Amino acid sequence: MKKIVRSIIYVFVFISFFISCGKEKINDEDKVLVYNLFSAPRTLDPHKYNDNISMQISNSIYEGLLRFDDKGEIIGGLAKSYLKEGNKYSFELRDNLKYSDGSDIKVEDVEASLLRALDKEFLSQFASQLFVIKNAKEYYEGKVSRKDLGIKVENNLLVIELEKDYNYFPYLMTLPITAPFKEGKYNGPYKLELQTEQEVLVSKNDNYWRSSEVHVDRIKYVYFKDFSVVNNLIKNEDIDISRVDVELLNKNINSYFDGRIWYLDYNLINNEMLKNIHLRKAISLAIDRNIYMKIKNDGSKVALNLINEIFEYIPTYTIEDVNVELANFELELAKKELGVEKFNIELLSGNTPIEVKEIQFIQEQLKQNLGIEVSVKTVPYSDRLALIKDNKYDIALNTWSAKYKDPLAILDRFQFKNKKIEVFELEKYKEILEEARIFTLDRKEKIALAEQMLLENLIVSPLYFSIENKFVSDRVTSIVNNPIGNVTDLSYARWK
Repeated sequence: MKKIVRSIIYVFVFISFFISCGKEKINDEDKVLVYNLFSAPRTLDPHKYNDNISMQISNSIYEGLLRFDDKGEIIGGLAKSYLKEGNKYSFELRDNLKYSDGSDIKVEDVEASLLRALDKEFLSQFASQLFVIKNAKEYYEGKVSRKDLGIKVENNLLVIELEKDYNYFPYLMTLPITAPFKEGKYNGPYKLELQTEQEVLVSKNDNYWRSSEVHVDRIKYVYFKDFSVVNNLIKNEDIDISRVDVELLNKNINSYFDGRIWYLDYNLINNEMLKNIHLRKAISLAIDRNIYMKIKNDGSKVALNLINEIFEYIPTYTIEDVNVELANFELELAKKELGVEKFNIELLSGNTPIEVKEIQFIQEQLKQNLGIEVSVKTVPYSDRLALIKDNKYDIALNTWSAKYKDPLAILDRFQFKNKKIEVFELEKYKEILEEARIFTLDRKEKIALAEQMLLENLIVSPLYFSIENKFVSDRVTSIVNNPIGNVTDLSYARWK
């Protein structure tokens, strides 16, 4: 109850503040662009993030070797240029690069940050992204020394040698994991001014190499989860950018597919019932995804595979959509093989209004079409992640968003590192993924085969490809959304 009261008070204070001083005519340098993220970032450390919210803020205050321009093309970030020779990339940093405090950024700082991310004790969530670097995995595991790692500084160039010729490597270099890190110093378009439980405030970094192109001086990231509250704040012109429920707000909406796949995540580690393929098939076949999308009513698209077409990929294998008769046939096979007559299943989801609505629909579909007992557990985002990580769930409404533009950014999610999955040939799957990392003539076939292995065995049941519906106020323009990773680049934004 105290949390609810505190939230209401905060909303009141927030709105009152904007009503009292936000409506006055003020100079551009005094304006604050307010961006609603729905929940707080898990970390602002660019080498430890593992969620899109943290990535959004990290991209505001840090910059990697490469970056995306306003057309979505990869260009130089810290690096003014790079040379590719076979498996080797040589990056030359821009002249006179500075941290937000005015101190010099050196090529050794970037080298040190890559080593930081590859320090196993540091527990970087995305260290594995760097395993494409020669001996990086072995270095991370303590099997080789520093001199064997394919990261060197030579003639003031950062030289990175890969295990093989991975053509998607430049995408990895756009991530914050390649940014130099020094406590309290920032190298992105903005610098951190304030972080509280309710907000993160960043201001323009005058020492950023392209600061003359940054026209919005201050950004405030806030966290309102309730769409109705968000809608009211938007109407009061108190929020400039936010994901919205299109049923509540249908103007000034920027919509785009974000590369994210939503799916039913089965506990295949310690739930003996769900290890049965017939039970998983019954559940998947019992859900009418077309009705599901009508209920969502936000532009999301039914998914019968895992890799979205925005990756320039055409699936060769898809699962079957709703088939109630076949679903019940599979359920009877599951009962016979498992020696049970009734199933009691718990569905886990986040507690946002839209997730609650979705999980209740799935619950109703399974009860109505299969006649099985289904309970629902809704928890905050961080709790959902923790329960899934600890295998304390039956079936979760889960999601995955690619961090770089390549099908492997989706398929890598299902390698189940440090977990033993007995219901399909996991080692063969991993081998195919490793082979698919090389850009050979049959690469697309290998990717398709890996995806087919997941779908045939229903390791997860795809539900839909989500669309991002983002409100952008009339006060601002030149907002650049990068669908992969779903990061909004505010360094191009301008006040109207």
